[in-house]
Amino acid sequence: MKYTEYEKKTLGNLFRYLRNKNELLISDIIDQICSEKTYREIEKGIIKKDKYYEELIHSFGYTYQSLNELKEWLNTFMPSFYHACDYMDEKAISNHYKQQKDYFSDKKDSILYHQYSLLFDYLFRYYKYDRYLTADEIREILTLLEFVEDESLKVLLIEVMDLSNWNEVCDQQLAQLIFDLLDEDCTNTIIMYHYSLKKEYDYEIFQSLKIFENLRDILKNTDNDYRKCRTEIAIFNIIDSFEVDKAENEMIPELLRLAKSKKIPRKLEISIYFNIASHFYHVKHDYKTAYDYYSLSFKMDNSLKTTLLYLCSCCRELGYELPNELNNFKENISQYLEYFIRMKKGADYKALEDFIMHNLIDLLKFEKHYEPFWKMFESELNHLVSETRDYSLLHTYRAIMKKYKVVI
Repeated sequence: MKYTEYEKKTLGNLFRYLRNKNELLISDIIDQICSEKTYREIEKGIIKKDKYYEELIHSFGYTYQSLNELKEWLNTFMPSFYHACDYMDEKAISNHYKQQKDYFSDKKDSILYHQYSLLFDYLFRYYKYDRYLTADEIREILTLLEFVEDESLKVLLIEVMDLSNWNEVCDQQLAQLIFDLLDEDCTNTIIMYHYSLKKEYDYEIFQSLKIFENLRDILKNTDNDYRKCRTEIAIFNIIDSFEVDKAENEMIPELLRLAKSKKIPRKLEISIYFNIASHFYHVKHDYKTAYDYYSLSFKMDNSLKTTLLYLCSCCRELGYELPNELNNFKENISQYLEYFIRMKKGADYKALEDFIMHNLIDLLKFEKHYEPFWKMFESELNHLVSETRDYSLLHTYRAIMKKYKVVI
């Protein structure tokens, strides 16, 4: 079999990826196929001879199918699939789901086809099934991006990773890795949106607002109601930081009107309620109204762990019982939510203090800002030490915040 230079380079990178992923020694792979030196050169894309590749592919447990065929299929499939996801056209997304399932059904044993099939599974997890990825799945995508050449596919993967991390995983190390993929000069509207979110996170508020307003102007001339609505939510969240009255009296009524629009998907309606709740939680400290909107959002989708986390915090501020839904979460939860699960199960005050000061501090040190998590667990610590009388923990907690230069 004759392999093109592109195929050899791609296969070499794939071999390295599979070796690292499966924690294999080179000696476990080559098994009389070639020398270790030759194998290392294959991974680097140096070897020109064809004879080793097929045997190495089998050594990793795969078969081979021309990668050029995959490129041709992607060139045909991706334009319409990207459009469906950009507009969140649920019917079109379902049609594309069936198309890619049919295409990959007899190819999942083929090297690279298997990995692309996995990437599409992750995309449809969000765009079709309204579910976010886990931290491990985000890491998997970050590694597999090396093999993705189609720019529109990269954009969709970046969006799903970023949204999953913000709404489910809450890992600042992963956030930085995703930020590194965003291009400041990109004119792609999806990347513009996520780049502006990054600017907002970095406290470059007015630059973020400028990008969002530019994006709103671009979208104004389109029929993409889904992206228009998401951009309005983003602008609301920024305006909320310095024009609270405008945000509450002008923008919230408009967002509630949009929430009832037949033109936006259910997941966006859920997002609107979540963002209104966050206004009352972060800005107004009106935990009762925040609780009502978080509850509305969570009722529509009770798999949303970030929403449940905020619900728990509101319950604690209001003196309510923690939600019974905490009993349903056993896997893929953040340590932040684990704290409330332990509380729900009856952990004593000292054990909960210890969990904050040891387990959660390791996560909190990656949070740049006091809101929401440093503040959330400072409040929790306040509740706990009022019972244990170990007020020194609060002093230690605040000293750690100072050490990591948390922005208050």
